[in-house]
Parts: sequence; structure tokens; C-alpha cells
Amino acid sequence: MRFAMITLLIAVTFSAYADRVELKPGVTGSVNTRPTASTDQDPIGSLPQGESLPHNGSVSFWHGVLLPDGRDGFVSKRLTQVVEDPATETADWAVHFIDVGTGDGAIIDMGDREIVIDGGNFVNTMRNYNDDHDLIQSPIELVIVTHVETHPRNALAH
Repeated sequence: MRFAMITLLIAVTFSAYADRVELKPGVTGSVNTRPTASTDQDPIGSLPQGESLPHNGSVSFWHGVLLPDGRDGFVSKRLTQVVEDPATETADWAVHFIDVGTGDGAIIDMGDREIVIDGGNFVNTMRNYNDDHDLIQSPIELVIVTHVETHPRNALAH
């Protein structure tokens, strides 16, 4: 359970900070994408004005990009810029792991929305944690029970 939650947290964290590479203002047409950070090899594609590619790190004079076919490529820093992808902007949120007596439960707090995973067997464990940390002020948006035994959901019924 904890491994799955940590994996979720890592996956969401990477997507939450996704940047994109686009042409700088004033650059018209398109910029070549190359297989290495060098002009020694032929282009493998292009980045047209008005489009962007996921940023995949940077090296001297080059921005790494992820091409639509999954290959890595490079574009000139002189002609491009890294920008934050507005589609991935997220509010602050946190994952709280709670020892619910029969394993781990979790509350994913996203400000005005919460997700609860495995509430445990005892009502007071989850409720006391919530009261101490003031996480859930309104109805819970999603409840996830990871297996069919009764203990992950007993406390959630209350």
C-alpha cells in the first residue's frame, strides 16, 4: 500500500512540474530538432511556431525535448525558451499516511477536495487524525478501498 501511494505521489509530482519548449518571440517558421546536442547530424524533426514539446533537460546551448514519437531530441537555446505548461499547473496538496491499526490509510488533501484511501477498522483513528490536522471540512470527493476485507472500510462507514 505505501509503495503504491509513493508511486502515485512521484508520478503526480513529475507531471505537476512539466515544462515545455517553444520558439522565442520573434522567431518565425520552425526550428530543427536534432538527435544530439550538435549540428553535426541531420535534423530528425522540427518545432514549428505556435507549438511546443515537453522539456527533457538542458545542456550547453541546447534544450532537450521529447518528440511526439517518444524519441529524445535537442533544439537550439538561442531560438527557443522553456515555459511552464499551463495544463499542468496544480494547487498545493499533500499526502498524509495514517497508521489505522490494520495497515496504512491515507488522506490526499488538495485544499478544498480530499481523497481517502483505506480508513481502517476503527472510526476514531481516522477521525482523530483529521481533527488534529483539520484536513476534511466538506464531503469527501473520492474514497478508495484497496481490498475486499472489511477493515479498510469499517471506519469510512461512519
